Amino acid sequence: MFIPMEGKIPYMRVLDPLSDTWQVLYYDQLGCGNSPADLSPDRWIPELFVDELLNLIEYLNIKSYHIPGQSWGGMLGICLANRQPVGLKSLVLAGKYDQCTPAVVKRMLDHIENVRAVQFEESGHVPQFDETDQFIQVVSEFLTKND
Repeated sequence: MFIPMEGKIPYMRVLDPLSDTWQVLYYDQLGCGNSPADLSPDRWIPELFVDELLNLIEYLNIKSYHIPGQSWGGMLGICLANRQPVGLKSLVLAGKYDQCTPAVVKRMLDHIENVRAVQFEESGHVPQFDETDQFIQVVSEFLTKND
């Protein structure tokens, strides 16, 4: 299961080709798509978003999954991975100007088993748009190896 955290917003729909091999579940996080967001501002913290996703995973009885994240989703993915939840097989981070800075990636390469870093030279914030075919190929190969 591959769970992009953006739901009905077509932002990550470039990942649709992955659904030929893996089940892809697009998730409307709070405040996106059809998910309500009537919370006081002091509740808008990363832990809330991670809790919501983990609740959904439990509710749907998903046993193993991969999480992609870019920008805000990358930061949430890192927060989720730090909890080491049962069933999380991989975290795919994108965007060299976000949480995937060289310093952060080096720490991940040094301390996480089965991690891989790929620099998309023609991309900045959104390699899934800037280099779609190469991005899909890299993610597909990584998922195949780590599924």
